[in-house]
Amino acid sequence: MKENLEFKNTREMYENMPPDKRPNDILIEGKSIFEQPKTPAQIEVIKTAFRLVTNRLKKLRIENKPFDDKRIAFLPQRFFMNSGEYHDGDFFAVDESSEANLGTIVHELIHAQSSEWRNYDESEVEEYLNENNKSVKSGFHRHTNFKTINEGITEKIAREIINENPDEYERLKPLFAGRMEEMIEKRQKEFQENILPRKIKEIEEDVEIEKQHIKELQERDAKQIIELNNEIEKEENEEIKRRLIEFRDQQLERNPENIKYYSDVILRNIESRVDTAKEINELKIKGIQDDYSFSPQNMTSYDFNVEIVGTLIEGIAKKNKRNNESLKLDSGKEKVWEDLQKAYFTGNTMYLREVDEAFGKGFLRQLDQLHQLLSEKEQKDFIKEMKNKIGSI
Repeated sequence: MKENLEFKNTREMYENMPPDKRPNDILIEGKSIFEQPKTPAQIEVIKTAFRLVTNRLKKLRIENKPFDDKRIAFLPQRFFMNSGEYHDGDFFAVDESSEANLGTIVHELIHAQSSEWRNYDESEVEEYLNENNKSVKSGFHRHTNFKTINEGITEKIAREIINENPDEYERLKPLFAGRMEEMIEKRQKEFQENILPRKIKEIEEDVEIEKQHIKELQERDAKQIIELNNEIEKEENEEIKRRLIEFRDQQLERNPENIKYYSDVILRNIESRVDTAKEINELKIKGIQDDYSFSPQNMTSYDFNVEIVGTLIEGIAKKNKRNNESLKLDSGKEKVWEDLQKAYFTGNTMYLREVDEAFGKGFLRQLDQLHQLLSEKEQKDFIKEMKNKIGSI
């Protein structure tokens, strides 16, 4: 019999969950993922998202496999780093305050529909996991491979689906009357009662650590002065003694200044984290307000990834036109995007060879190793590099 695992938050769950664990093995507040309650409005959003994703799969002529809504859990806000998170154990969790964000649920359902759990029988996948001790592939992504491309494709599909169905937001809106105020109140209570006190406790602990470090620095400096005084007392060469005295006096002047600088900068930086926590909380509340605004324009996650995918499509289409001049670039880009989606949903990683053929050998590896936390300038520079490569095709 498998042992159930209890997790405190989604980060802990995603980092520490063994690959053989399934949703019914995971406990959140004593209940499995499958037993997490849902409101009628949440169930309707899931049904809507599933219908929209299924329609996209039909257009692509890809077989759709059922995804039981019990595999989707709406969990309390304190569990989350992101609004929604798909797990390769074939389930996903959504921050309850993002319950009205149809785009988030569509995005995570797209991940689910591209998973190996959808492409193969469950017994085959479980046998594969047991034999190879690997995570299940979702789209092109397994563990760390092709995450940048994967998220870009997922979000691009999700945005297209949402923008093609604006009426769905208006239909869902009345189901969530009063929920925004309730979620903001929950968030403020969670912040005041748990998040802020926890942050203050962390800061107090860090302050004590830094104070101890400052004390050690002071003791080190005092020891140095004692050693210098001993050297001065023993030194017979007057010139060397003069230099030692000069160095000691410099240290006596500099050491307190260094300690004061360290104290002021480090401790001030630690204490400023309270303000940072408050700012993050305000951003979270703004996010809740956006989620309940029922606007397709609020889909802004993975902008960089989406731009990368769009540029890849343009480059591959131009490469295809170079090889066949009768092709039109616009229709060629539509065909590349369709083929890329099909490869994504079926896990056909071999299709990504098209990237190296268009952008040069090794570019796919470079893209695969791309760090997600690039600065805005680094992101712009990378896209510019891609467009320059397209210009030379």
